[in-house]
Amino acid sequence: MDKQSMQYVPATTGKARTFVIPGGARYGRDLHITSFMRVDSGSKPLGDITPIRINDPDKYNSYLDVGEIRGSAGRVTTQLIEKMPIDLLSTIDRLARRRIGFDVHVQFGECYDPKDIRQFSKGVVYEDATGTSHDNEPLVALDDGEDQPIKETLGISAARVYKYVPMAYREKMAATILGEITDVAIKRTRDCNDEDDAPLPMFAVSAAEAGSPSTGPYIFWSLDNGASWNYHAVDTLASDEDAVGVDVLGGYIIVISEDAGSFNYTEIDDFYFPDEVGWDPAWTELTTGLSDNPKAISSAGLVAFVCGDAGYVYKIEEPSEGAVALDEAEASSAHALNDIDALNSKYVVAVGDAGTIVFSTDGESFATSPSTPVGVEVNINAVAMRYEDEWWIGCDDGTVYMTTDAGVHWVQVVMPGTTPTAINAIGWSANSIGYIAGVVNSAARVWRTVCGGIKWGVQPQQSRFSIPSALNFNALAVSKEDVNLCLLGGLDSGSDGALVVGDEAQT
Repeated sequence: MDKQSMQYVPATTGKARTFVIPGGARYGRDLHITSFMRVDSGSKPLGDITPIRINDPDKYNSYLDVGEIRGSAGRVTTQLIEKMPIDLLSTIDRLARRRIGFDVHVQFGECYDPKDIRQFSKGVVYEDATGTSHDNEPLVALDDGEDQPIKETLGISAARVYKYVPMAYREKMAATILGEITDVAIKRTRDCNDEDDAPLPMFAVSAAEAGSPSTGPYIFWSLDNGASWNYHAVDTLASDEDAVGVDVLGGYIIVISEDAGSFNYTEIDDFYFPDEVGWDPAWTELTTGLSDNPKAISSAGLVAFVCGDAGYVYKIEEPSEGAVALDEAEASSAHALNDIDALNSKYVVAVGDAGTIVFSTDGESFATSPSTPVGVEVNINAVAMRYEDEWWIGCDDGTVYMTTDAGVHWVQVVMPGTTPTAINAIGWSANSIGYIAGVVNSAARVWRTVCGGIKWGVQPQQSRFSIPSALNFNALAVSKEDVNLCLLGGLDSGSDGALVVGDEAQT
C-alpha cells in the first residue's frame, strides 16, 4: 500500500459541491452544478467473510479455520437530497421521472471556482447510478410552527465509486535513460505474482542509445508505482534496432521492433525478482507470421494485437507460435498503422497514416471505419477506446476527435490552452478519467479529464506543481486500479529519454 502523506487538511461539507451528469459522463452531455443538492452518507458492502473450517484433530467439538471465502461486493448506495424549488422541476424530480442512468460527482475545494469541475482538491465519483426511490418531506404546513424548506430525496444505487485528486508529475531515471522512451505499459490484471497490497508492475522500452559504441534498446520496470526502477538490455535486438512497443500478454512480456521486423518475448515471472543473483532474462526473437514491421501493440490479457508499417494487423496468443495476420493491409489500403487499442479480445481499433482507421468487433476480421474525420494529408498517431462504440483519436496536426457510434459520426474536441501541434497518446483509466499527451510549442504537454471528456484541463492542475521539461511524450499508460496514476515516455532533450510518473500530488 502507498505511503500516507503527512500533510493533512480535513474535508468539510461546506467545501463540497455536487455535479450531476444525466445519462452518464460522455462528451457533449450536460454537466449540472447543483448548489442546492447534497449527497448523503453512503455505503458500499465489500463482501462478508465466511470461514472454511475443519475438525480439530486434537479436540472434540472444536474446529480450525483453514481458509475463508469473501462474499460478492454490493453496489454503492446513498441518497441525493435537494431543496425543492417553487417554480421549476428539481433535478431529483427529472432524474426520477425519466428513470435514466447518471453520474454524480462530489468535489471538495478551497480557493477554486466551485462551478468548474476541473478545479478541485478532491473528487468522488458515483458512476453508472440509478434512482431506486423518490421521497419528499411534508408539503403543507398545518400551523405557523411547521413552515420550513421542503426536501426531496432520491435513493440511488451506483455500479462504482472512486476518488480522484490533483496530480504531480516526476521524472525518473533521468541520469540513466539515454535513448528515447518509445512505449510504456502498466499491467492490467493481477495473478499469483501480484500480492494484494502491491502495485501492478510498470514497463517502458527505449530506442537504441546513440554514441560510440552505441547500445541496444533497454526495458525498464518498476514494482512500486514508479518510485524505483530496474533496467536490462533487450539483448535479442541489435545496437541499431529500436524497441517501439511493450505490453504484457499472459505470463509474458512482449517487445516489438520496427527496425528488426520482429517481436521479442520473455517470461514475466523473473521480473518480480530483479535482485536475484545471476538474474538475466532469456529473450526469444521471432518474425514468424509477420509480413511487415510492427509499430504498436495492445494486449487484452490473453491475446495481444499488433499493427504494422504496411497496414497489417496481427494477433499473438501463444508467443512461441508466432503472429497470425488478421488483416492483410486490405482495410488500411496499405497505409502504415501507428497505434492500436484493444478494449477486450473482440473490440479493437487501429489508426495510421492518411487518416486511416480500421476496427474489429470479433477480434478476427477488420473493416474500414464508416468515416474518418481527417483527410489523407493528416496522419493519426493515437487511439483509445472508452466503450465499444466510443473511440478517441489524436492526429499529427494537433487535433483530437471522438465518435460515439463506432466511426459513423465524428466530433472535434478542442484542448484548452495553446493549440497543440501534435497529439501522440490517449488513455482512459476509468469511464470518467482520461489522459491525453501531445506537443505544444515544441514542448510536451498532458491534459486530464475527470468527467468523461466533457471538459479537459492542462496538467498539472495546481500551479505549484510543475511537469518535467520534455520535447514530447509519445507514449502513455494508465492504471486500471488507480485513476490517479499514469506513466509517460518520450524525449527529454537531444536523444535522451524522458520517463515520467504522474501520481497523487501530496505523496
